Amino acid sequence: MNAIPVCTTVKVLLRPATAGDADILLMWRNDPSAYRNYRISEPVTPETHAAWLAAVLEDPNRALYIATADDELVGQVRLDRDGDVVEVTMAIVAKHRGYGFGSRALAQALTECHRRFPCAQAITAEIASDNAASRALFVSFGFQEIVHRGRFIVFELSIGTAPSNG
Repeated sequence: MNAIPVCTTVKVLLRPATAGDADILLMWRNDPSAYRNYRISEPVTPETHAAWLAAVLEDPNRALYIATADDELVGQVRLDRDGDVVEVTMAIVAKHRGYGFGSRALAQALTECHRRFPCAQAITAEIASDNAASRALFVSFGFQEIVHRGRFIVFELSIGTAPSNG
């Protein structure tokens, strides 16, 4: 078995998404290798996506970020606050998977979560049960499996228990 390549010298940064990111976000959203892991596991129309993006960008309880590495777009991260719990969702572009960008993006997301939602008590992630790479990534950051929901597993990290992994 070949080792997974990891790019150790490239820093991943998160920048807030804007309406100008609509086309790239829609392209990423409708990539079959990504949407098979989403709750709605089929492509969405440009109109549906535009309405969703506008709602996300206007909602103070949500934050959407574009992950970049050396000025290249490598994925997206979203934070959704509901009371004292924040759910993190993320997707790394297919050609950038396996290089450690997911780990660095998650580390940045946890930092952003603490900054943006300082009263949060827990961070959750709902991951497709067959997405072994994402499950392993979140576990490596201290998330623990708490419940199965259909084809998804919910993982939770209590605030204050996040290891410095990124």
